[in-house]
Amino acid sequence: MKRLYWGFLLLPFIWNCATHVPMSEMVMFSPKKVEASYPDTIDQVYYSRLSVGLSVKQDIKSYNALRRHSDAKYQNGSIDELSYAPSVGFNTILMFTGNDYFALNFAAGYTLGMDLTFGVTETEYVTVGTSFLGGSQIIVQRRMHYNYKSGSALGVYLERYTEVLGYDCYSLCFGPPEESVIYLNSFGVRGLWMNHSGGKNRSFFKVNAKMGYILDYGSPYASVGISVGAY
Repeated sequence: MKRLYWGFLLLPFIWNCATHVPMSEMVMFSPKKVEASYPDTIDQVYYSRLSVGLSVKQDIKSYNALRRHSDAKYQNGSIDELSYAPSVGFNTILMFTGNDYFALNFAAGYTLGMDLTFGVTETEYVTVGTSFLGGSQIIVQRRMHYNYKSGSALGVYLERYTEVLGYDCYSLCFGPPEESVIYLNSFGVRGLWMNHSGGKNRSFFKVNAKMGYILDYGSPYASVGISVGAY
């Protein structure tokens, strides 16, 4: 019942610019084992409570197809140069005391956003995220492997993200105007691999990748993200 309760809290986030790397999924690997120092002592398992990190994500897609879609449907400018740039973000991940089934992440940088991850079984997790300019994502994945030092997960995703048409900003701007934003939808498969050195309060390295299809103009889509931090 507790897991279902956290699930209902996710519903307002499902459909809300570019999406950030959903770092709350680190909760899948929150238990960490500290090996015994002496033969007559036992290993200890700790649960991470707080994690901070930096993430970089690069989307890979056909900008020629995107331009054709933009010209045919919107007819109001070329794709902004920001569309080509990787997104960089700082993340603060809250993993509540002694659990491996719920976490909350706040992201700031290229885009502002937040995401939640909750476990529906011991190995299956759902992640839902939303970003400042209207991007959103939902990921359903299974933890395939975790030995308290490295882990992996595989699943499917559905994402609504944005591309920005060229626009001029002559004064202080808080993002592009609505008429310069294109909303796109994609779905596909996603995987991640994570490694940390074990023990308490240690660094981690995470790689995630997804391959999918952009529904709006029928083109392949891929994305690669790298995250580093401590938890």
